[in-house]
Amino acid sequence: MEINAKITKTYQIKMPSMTFVGKRYVEEDKKNDTFGWLWEEWFSKNLFAPIEPLADASFVEAGDAYCGLSRISKEGKYEYWIGMIVPNGAKAPDGYESFDIEACDGVVNWVYGKEPDIYFLCCLDAMKELGYEWGTLSDGERLMFERYVNPRFTEPDENGNIILDQVYLTK
Repeated sequence: MEINAKITKTYQIKMPSMTFVGKRYVEEDKKNDTFGWLWEEWFSKNLFAPIEPLADASFVEAGDAYCGLSRISKEGKYEYWIGMIVPNGAKAPDGYESFDIEACDGVVNWVYGKEPDIYFLCCLDAMKELGYEWGTLSDGERLMFERYVNPRFTEPDENGNIILDQVYLTK
């Protein structure tokens, strides 16, 4: 499969301790090998509405963006979460789950292109060339999330391209 997307910007950020609020999914929840159908459900059922009041755009870069988060335990167990990063200690609304994320560094990659290509570009090699590495947090977990930042993700440019943020957390 040829992927027609590219990384246009990579940089490191400091992230405060925070909480992820959303819903957890596993490999068995995929359809056609993706979680895309779940995003359609989230938008059609307005599932972000109970979480949005918890978000605070000022506590962390793009703190009001919707996120898809890949969580890999130190044992290799994979989970996919849909939700939002919110200030530490926020209580999950009924029907949602949450987990805390310690203060850490993040490496942000802007992936430029069209859907679906932007979802399939892996940034790890390009990050390594720049001296960045996807690390583990103190509990051995690896976290990577896609941020859907308005307007760079929601408003295509003159070529019909958008930017998806891929953020890899490191300690």
